[in-house]
Amino acid sequence: MDAHGFEPSDAKSGVLAMVFGKIVWRAEPEMIGVLQKARVVAPFKYVPRALNTKVLAMPWVLPRTKEEAKAQLAVLAEHGVKEAHGFVLPEMEGAYQDEHGKPAAYLDGGELVVAFARVAPERLAEAMPYLRAPQRQDWFMSALAAVAAETKNAKKRALVYDAIASMAVPAASNKHKPTYLRALTEGAAAYLEAGDAASAKRLEEKAGALGPKKKK
Repeated sequence: MDAHGFEPSDAKSGVLAMVFGKIVWRAEPEMIGVLQKARVVAPFKYVPRALNTKVLAMPWVLPRTKEEAKAQLAVLAEHGVKEAHGFVLPEMEGAYQDEHGKPAAYLDGGELVVAFARVAPERLAEAMPYLRAPQRQDWFMSALAAVAAETKNAKKRALVYDAIASMAVPAASNKHKPTYLRALTEGAAAYLEAGDAASAKRLEEKAGALGPKKKK
């Protein structure tokens, strides 16, 4: 099993991203119960959800010793987890929201990325790899753009727009293409406001290359 972040910590709480080898249509309450009993996942009330993901994110019980971290990894491997990433992130407490913005006990990969954009945009790049197939990146562009628009700090706002810019460019017929192009221009403006001219230029150049071509 590929594992990241499983080091002893005295921090208050974190979030655990788990990647499975097959699509998860429903988080199994039995598996969650085992993970909670083994003190891998923090206690929460299980609510069934219709899913289409290979990634589940849940409140993580941070290991205090190397032995506890090793024991957590063993339990995860026994229950079909192919990759696990523990993020020390106390800011995530109370920030779990589903795709509709309603409180949720656990998240899929795309929802995890949006949550990072809200509470820790400076670490958003760490979460981006967990927005993966079968979920599509463009499904979450509008949600990320909405978070960016509400972010007052220019640097943090720029980072969220830049996350959109890092996604695959939508096809011309894709309804999310305007959101993508707007993220480039808004991200460049936010970087300029934050005093990062180099990053602003990078997004401006990309916007210019993808924008309408001038007639000769």
